[in-house]
Amino acid sequence: MLSSEIIAVVRGYTAVMATLAKWDQHGVADFLRDILRTAPRDVRYRSGRAFLTAYQLSIELSNRHPQVAQAITPRTGGQGQGPYALTTYIAKQLSARIRRGVVTDMEISFLGSLHLTRLDFSGGLRATTTQQNHASILFRLIR
Repeated sequence: MLSSEIIAVVRGYTAVMATLAKWDQHGVADFLRDILRTAPRDVRYRSGRAFLTAYQLSIELSNRHPQVAQAITPRTGGQGQGPYALTTYIAKQLSARIRRGVVTDMEISFLGSLHLTRLDFSGGLRATTTQQNHASILFRLIR
């Protein structure tokens, strides 16, 4: 009989592999790259493309590729959607790939929560990252 630690590791590995398989199977990075490519460039300050939140990426992925978004998770995200929403999936998966150097043409930044009380998006989504000491993750294409 296997110990509970080994079972937990095996289950964790299976969950990670399933997540990796979804990301690769659906080509999520390429879809996000296309979305980020449409973000406007800052002409006035010449600071590059605009950053988009994980919420904005999730909304646009759901609009452009609803079948892919549904295959990943049926929840887009926002307040009350729980930890298995598309917003959380994109934030975790994309940031991990950027950190590991797998995705090299995107960068991460954060919008701090100082004096931020609400962050609302179309479709009635409200960011849950406006709580004190939480930041909203932002992504942009750097090329």
